[in-house]
Amino acid sequence: MLEKQKGFIGPIGDDLPSLIPLLFGLMIFFSTFTLTFNSFDQKTASFQYDLDALKIAASLRGNNYVYDYPQFKSLCDSIGVQSLSFRAGIAALSPSADETVFNVEFLKDGPNSAGANTYVCPENPPELKLEGSQNKKIVSKVLPIALQQKNSSGTSIIVPARLVVIAWKVIQQ
Repeated sequence: MLEKQKGFIGPIGDDLPSLIPLLFGLMIFFSTFTLTFNSFDQKTASFQYDLDALKIAASLRGNNYVYDYPQFKSLCDSIGVQSLSFRAGIAALSPSADETVFNVEFLKDGPNSAGANTYVCPENPPELKLEGSQNKKIVSKVLPIALQQKNSSGTSIIVPARLVVIAWKVIQQ
């Protein structure tokens, strides 16, 4: 008797046309969910790079007053952030309009040109090359500090300066 009905495929066959849009809708839902989750992970990683760079800057800044190089070196040695490569240093306040974060004096001469009293952290910093920066996440922080120096007569003076921290991480594409 069922063989005589035209268009009858069976109990599952009649529901097949209604299952196709349902499966297509589920596929769109889960692919959108996956895309959103991946985007969230990327933003979270980006925020983590910013937080790590801020931890480095806060460790070096201390109480905003650097009185000598051994104190700065001890602050540099206390940095516990291992997830980023970084270079940090103290730069004088400059009225020059063409000076940028990447153009400060401790970055100009290369990674190993620091003198005995140049405030650079770490002492043998990794080299930062901006040529291949498409696959790098670069974060910079500039904080004001007070730096104690000796003038020509040997007395101590306090000068305003800035702590420049440049941190980067190579991102896998």
